[in-house]
Amino acid sequence: MRGNSTLRTVVPARQPRQGRRNRNQRPHFTPKEATKLILSGTLPANSVITGHLSFFNTAPIFSPGTHIRGNLQLSFCIEGLQLAPDMMIDGIADLSETPLTSLPKRLQADSLDVSGTRIREFPADLKVGWRIVVDKNATRGMKARAAALANKTLAAKAARRAGTATS
Repeated sequence: MRGNSTLRTVVPARQPRQGRRNRNQRPHFTPKEATKLILSGTLPANSVITGHLSFFNTAPIFSPGTHIRGNLQLSFCIEGLQLAPDMMIDGIADLSETPLTSLPKRLQADSLDVSGTRIREFPADLKVGWRIVVDKNATRGMKARAAALANKTLAAKAARRAGTATS
């Protein structure tokens, strides 16, 4: 028998509130739970998904107001893919090589990759934090908007650096 034995207690990890909603709260899901609901087209409106989502060779159907706290990768998804209005992605939205022809209203993302798509113009209410990736087949307007965003981002970074240099 050992003199210094310690008793270890295993405390179970707190489980996220799976799809529960209080009066003022939006339903929250893990990526695994959300994937099942998205593929079946039954994700509740205004859902919050905490983590990265990745779909390949499928046709996910998102509901309006979906907020993804992570990256969204939809590369090589097939016809039937449906993005919804008011989506927010707190990371990279990789929509490359998809059959998309347009983006939904009020889409927000930190970074957006639409290379290899049939998208030929951006909606006026599109909000992208720091980068838009387009391919060589993009229209002049798309390239100009991507370049303007890049210049705006560089100017903001330079202003922040200048502000911190004088402080």
